[in-house]
Amino acid sequence: SREVHAAWFALISATFARLRARALDSDDALVPASWTYETPNDLPGAQTLNFDEVGHSSNAGRRKVWAAQGASGTGMRHSFTETGGDNNPFHVTSVIVTDGDGDIPVPAVLGHANSSIPAGEAGTVGEGDLAGIDVDGTGIGCYVTRTGSMLMTVIPHYFQFLIAALARKGLGKAGGGGRCCVLYFDGHASHFTPEGLKLLIDNYIFPICLPGHTSIWAQPNDAGGNASHKQVLADATAEWFANHRPLPGDSPADSKLRIEDFNGIYCSAWRRWLKRLSEDKLRTGTNAVLSGWRVTGLYPFNPNCVKWVAAVNGIGQRDALASGGAEG
Repeated sequence: SREVHAAWFALISATFARLRARALDSDDALVPASWTYETPNDLPGAQTLNFDEVGHSSNAGRRKVWAAQGASGTGMRHSFTETGGDNNPFHVTSVIVTDGDGDIPVPAVLGHANSSIPAGEAGTVGEGDLAGIDVDGTGIGCYVTRTGSMLMTVIPHYFQFLIAALARKGLGKAGGGGRCCVLYFDGHASHFTPEGLKLLIDNYIFPICLPGHTSIWAQPNDAGGNASHKQVLADATAEWFANHRPLPGDSPADSKLRIEDFNGIYCSAWRRWLKRLSEDKLRTGTNAVLSGWRVTGLYPFNPNCVKWVAAVNGIGQRDALASGGAEG
């Protein structure tokens, strides 16, 4: 609604003003004097962050086969996917951080599923979970839960990973230069633990939560980066399946996609995605990530941005929200 739209951008402005006021108070240790930003546009893009989870299916990239028109709407979509005998797809979640400059300052973290882990608990990451991940070359991390989804038990550990990655870029308290950050994220329940939020704030990374049920048009990653990332990964997965198509007499196990295979595909796709973002930005001045920030109005700060205007004018019209999409 227009009220939510106005309240959201007013909240961001008020948060910056409060942080600036606290930074000027010598008796307030929470916000350092290095917070000199009075408005959202004063904060550099490299210090304006969004983190979000995006799901991936190992079925992505498989060849489709002919079926009757409309069959995909009957709940039988995967019945018409060529599996080559591999009929046990698995789900992986990746956690992605982008910044307002259109860059990726933190390596991805993969969330693998393990049905033997009790619901709501995090499992121990084993060698099998890390197999195929070029940790040294990409910095990609991993966690394990029952479904691969983020949990409240995982998020403090993820924030430690994020803080360390940002510190290597000179950001946050651990970065040594007092370069404070703002971290936008959606209101998923797993994101809110006292321990996790305190970790962020103590490290000069100040969290701001998006309004409920608005992420499709309010979250930068949802407006550009996630779709771009998923497409590159789907293309890399399709290449793997094309190169591992079973021949007559082959064992089905020879063409089955394993966790270590997916991890290797993901690392290759990750490098490819970063390269594409860099090249697009160099060639055109924008990329999918940067576009997502612009159309959601979070960097540069712009309440009259494409996505929010489309959302307010198209309340109840799903197609109108989709057509407000990313630019570039």
